Amino acid sequence: MRITLEYPDDLVNVGDTITCSSSTAGQQSVITFGDFVFLNPIISPDGIVNVTKGSNLTLTCSDPGNTGMPRYVWINDSDGSELTPVINNPPLNLNIIDIDRAASGNYTCRITHNDLPGINRETTVTINVHPLSLPAVYIYIYKTTGYVIINCTYETYDNSIDVKWEHNDSLLDPNSDPYITVITQSSYSELRIFSLTQQYVGAYQCIVTNGAGSVKSGKVNATINQGVPLCLRIQFISKIYSTFIKW
Repeated sequence: MRITLEYPDDLVNVGDTITCSSSTAGQQSVITFGDFVFLNPIISPDGIVNVTKGSNLTLTCSDPGNTGMPRYVWINDSDGSELTPVINNPPLNLNIIDIDRAASGNYTCRITHNDLPGINRETTVTINVHPLSLPAVYIYIYKTTGYVIINCTYETYDNSIDVKWEHNDSLLDPNSDPYITVITQSSYSELRIFSLTQQYVGAYQCIVTNGAGSVKSGKVNATINQGVPLCLRIQFISKIYSTFIKW
């Protein structure tokens, strides 16, 4: 005798039992359902991923803790094609090499289970491909108690960003000057001057480089006003100079 449960219309919980009786044989069989987990796969990176044209990207699909041996595959949502072999031993990587604009779109990691025919679990990531362009750069200057900060911000999806600073058209070397520190992150770089003596007055600008080339910001100027008390001697030109590069 065979019992068939139509999933998901008939639901059972872990530990539930079903008794099967045969009136002709006068016998009963008891089936107890054990723990069964079928969850959506975990992908990394997830959500919306911004990449630049010509770069490489690896998408990873991992097991969230499913029981049994589900089967994993990467799908291109635009045409439903399978982009990787079907495997049952994740993680499963999808390597996208030398990305072009056609690579924009949704990619889905789909899992199926032999014990649940016709039932899928899916997680989707969206890739946005941007042209490799010079970044838009903005610079401004401000002060806090005890030191000066010059901030350079930029907009780029290229991870190979590099930032240098110039003082009066000469490159700065923060590693050789104990009074200067540069902190560079993915979207900004800060130049901190801890003692604005005469040698540090003048024009400052940042140079931002990515795979498309380099661009300089406008200049900001720091001057010392000798006619006010020491704690208020730092005077800045308040205009914000910007270099705008259209994508």
